[in-house]
Amino acid sequence: MKKLFLPFISILLLSILFPIHLLHAQDTLYKENGSRLVVTIIEIAETQVKYRVANDTANTTYVIHKNEVKKIVHENGMTDLFPKDAFYKKGAVKKADPRQTDFGRHFFSLTATDLIAPCLTLNYEYIFKSGYFGLRVPLSFALSNTQENYFFRFSDEMNSGEHGRKIFSSGIDFNIYPAGQGTVSYYWGPVFEWGQFDYYSYASYVSSTSENYNKGNFYALLLQNGLLFQLSRHLNISTFGAAGCSMVYIKYHHPNYTNHTYKYTQIGFALRWGIGVGYKF
Repeated sequence: MKKLFLPFISILLLSILFPIHLLHAQDTLYKENGSRLVVTIIEIAETQVKYRVANDTANTTYVIHKNEVKKIVHENGMTDLFPKDAFYKKGAVKKADPRQTDFGRHFFSLTATDLIAPCLTLNYEYIFKSGYFGLRVPLSFALSNTQENYFFRFSDEMNSGEHGRKIFSSGIDFNIYPAGQGTVSYYWGPVFEWGQFDYYSYASYVSSTSENYNKGNFYALLLQNGLLFQLSRHLNISTFGAAGCSMVYIKYHHPNYTNHTYKYTQIGFALRWGIGVGYKF
């Protein structure tokens, strides 16, 4: 009787002192870093594994991403392997390109092709937080008062003329980026431009040497398309082209009749194109 009683007492004491070992199966979890844990698996979810560590009297539940688990050997001898998705393989995690996620909200640029005119055209664009919309304000100034930098011809019954030597121009560009910001960004949108220029006029029935310089205004509404090449996080090159309509308003004095003032308005076709270099921050 004593021989049967002693083993029974031993088993009872062990069950009281070590309840986890008797009530829960023991599994072995192998991590990707080479470590091994004796655990009790609680749940294997789609992306996570929940487990408790053996001999942990607090019964704390731990969570580990399946990407960090190499395999699990269960107490019954069955093994679960965790092959890694290609996206998560070591060295395959693609870092976000800062040109797409941290593209800068302020954009200063120089229209390099206008220097041939010669004009200095500087642009400031504010890009909204989403990256899909921007507002640009250009400022263009003539660098020479002797070379013609902008051409427009007009004629009526008595006069013909040609203007050049743009003084300045400005306006506003509404830029829409359908795919947001990135290494190459396409944009389009309406453009309004206003400017002032010098021109000369002469009477068709008088010698062309009888010239009279005046000032005129021009207005343009165009639809613009362009590409922005972001070479680095800050430096970029852009190319654009725009087409639309323009209106020229001229108020001038007849070269032979100083008391005669003429007003002339003409609506025509307008083109704008260029290549720029810029800095975003």
